[in-house]
Amino acid sequence: MKKLLLLTCMICIAVFSNSQNRTMPAHRTCGTPQLPAEYENWLQPKIKEFLELQQTGRVQTSYNIPVVVHIIHNGEAIGTGTNLSIAQINSQIDVLNEDFRKQNADTATVPAAFKPFITDSEINFHLATVTPGGAATTGIDRINRNTMGWSAPPYTQSYINSTIKPTTIWNPKKYMNMWVMNLGGGLLGYATFPPNSGLNGISGGGTLTTDGVVILYDAFGRTGTVSPPYHKGRTATHEVGHYLGLRHIWGDGSCPAPNNNDYCNDTPPQDGENYGCPTYPLITANAGMGWFGPSCSGTAPGSMFMNYMDYVDDACMKMFSGDQKTRMQTAMANSNLRDSLSTGPTAISENSGRLQSVSVYPNPSKGQITISAPTIQAGTDLEINVINILGKTVFHDRVKAISQGIYDLNLTSLNSGLYIVELKNEKGNYTQRIDINK
Repeated sequence: MKKLLLLTCMICIAVFSNSQNRTMPAHRTCGTPQLPAEYENWLQPKIKEFLELQQTGRVQTSYNIPVVVHIIHNGEAIGTGTNLSIAQINSQIDVLNEDFRKQNADTATVPAAFKPFITDSEINFHLATVTPGGAATTGIDRINRNTMGWSAPPYTQSYINSTIKPTTIWNPKKYMNMWVMNLGGGLLGYATFPPNSGLNGISGGGTLTTDGVVILYDAFGRTGTVSPPYHKGRTATHEVGHYLGLRHIWGDGSCPAPNNNDYCNDTPPQDGENYGCPTYPLITANAGMGWFGPSCSGTAPGSMFMNYMDYVDDACMKMFSGDQKTRMQTAMANSNLRDSLSTGPTAISENSGRLQSVSVYPNPSKGQITISAPTIQAGTDLEINVINILGKTVFHDRVKAISQGIYDLNLTSLNSGLYIVELKNEKGNYTQRIDINK
């Protein structure tokens, strides 16, 4: 009955090709396919290895992912229709950083029973500063579908995967590609899972021509064209979770276990997905309210419906768990289209490669930060620029290392917010997004 109701709801969704007269889906939708068992057969031993390495401090646990946002528009002026404004795009990057770093203010409203499980994934995102060819970029790639000869939107997954992605994708080993456009079929978004090292039977994993995340244009970010209840940027948070290896929290199944396994022990097994904004504790299903996924135990604390990987409205998504972090970190360390994002995660040039193993910490900070660049000798000059989200340079200095590759930087005069730290010397360039939080 639950699936019949869901099918009926999806059939009733009206989606119009005119982007100005479309209606939002009645319930959250996600086109990311279910992960096959082969992926878990590969991933679970990798998780064990990752946890062992983590205990010895021999694994990177903080990542900075460069992002290119491909805006697929219909010829509109920037800031109108599907040609989103810079502010709207920046707002989505801000949401990703808040949600993946446990900086979102609404963690305060997570029920006490689940608060201990809220986890900082230690994964950061920033708009790319250079193209694959080495030219400067804002990280925003605006593409007029008319000049490309593409059909009129809304677009299907098959058309996107076969036509749009292959002609626009940037090197997925160096960038997280995000495509934003008018989607058909009541779809909010979908993502490709991290591919592994070549196991047979893996479906849905990204390729060199398809890897990345696709989001409906008016469910992207938290300002501009966004429409409730998908107006807080959580559609992208959910889909990027898939991009980093997370399953839906109900495991795309129902009770009893293991039919509904999301392979995260700290997310209570639940009997399906939830829509809308359930009331805590969610112990009993209420199909009339869209609450299909009570805990399989039937006892408190019930379902973790406020997890980003459920189907609830944006306003009710608030957390990742510790085991979800471990899955994402393991994918970053091992997937052949994720591990290279971490080796030079914010390098300005794919070919420079000389400012290596750079770290900027603490991040977030109150403004006192340290830059560590072990490949730079003591006394070496380093040019430092700090750029705000509007692209304005708000700090510039040229300093010398006080010891091999160590620089102290005082940014306490800057307001709280997100910034890009740009490092330059004769050996190359490097950038990293930082969060000043006073």
